[in-house]
Amino acid sequence: MRNYRGGGIPWFVLIDPSRKVIFNDFQIERNLLIDYVSYRLALLTGVIGSNSP
Repeated sequence: MRNYRGGGIPWFVLIDPSRKVIFNDFQIERNLLIDYVSYRLALLTGVIGSNSP
């Protein structure tokens, strides 16, 4: 967690497969998290192509 500067417990860090920090905060922005996870799942399942925004 030192590499991503977590602020203690509880703390939430979400790191994408390319090691980019997507979320890093005490509180989770629920709608942004849901949108991001939905997008990643759609990519993984082939529902959308990797060229989509």
